[in-house]
Amino acid sequence: MPNTRPTLLAFGALVFLMGCGTSSSIQGTSTATQQAQQLLPSNEIDTETRLMTAADDWLGVPYRFGGTSRSGVDCSALVRAIYAGAFGLRLTRSTRTQVREGREVARNDLRTGDLVFFRTGPNQRHVGIYLDGDRLLHASSSQDRVLVDDFNKDHFQRTYWTARRFLDVETTIPVRPPVIAEAPPTPDPPRSGPARSGW
Repeated sequence: MPNTRPTLLAFGALVFLMGCGTSSSIQGTSTATQQAQQLLPSNEIDTETRLMTAADDWLGVPYRFGGTSRSGVDCSALVRAIYAGAFGLRLTRSTRTQVREGREVARNDLRTGDLVFFRTGPNQRHVGIYLDGDRLLHASSSQDRVLVDDFNKDHFQRTYWTARRFLDVETTIPVRPPVIAEAPPTPDPPRSGPARSGW
């Protein structure tokens, strides 16, 4: 029988060296997740830069309930479009589903990129994107346009409901597995039901 000791030693050395590969290969991170993580920001400054770049073409667009385009957009469609443009993450279409996604965060722990939700009436909900310096990027029905607003306004403080986090800017890992948006999101069918959104 031939001496197999050198072969076994060579194989063992190869296995050992393979163990020194990248952490993604050790953890078994999928290619899609790796690509998504490369899209995600590494800090809050980068997060805001991406958000405002994606929002640039939306600022000043008229508010329109049920709207999904630059001829008119509502709050949840705006948030969805900006997240797709900034991070390649595709959110659901309405405030009532967006509020169940991501991870809940405390009001005093808000970070750039968190979605902030408001109860603006018995059947009305509103959502915007929190920005550093207590600012809110949203489609405002009362001001009839997309703008960056003051989060400290009495109305927002009085109607504040909850906040959700989709990005962990400290580790650049999304809170939930992302969907890479290869093309701009297509408009969903018109929404139904009594709940309206916007302020």
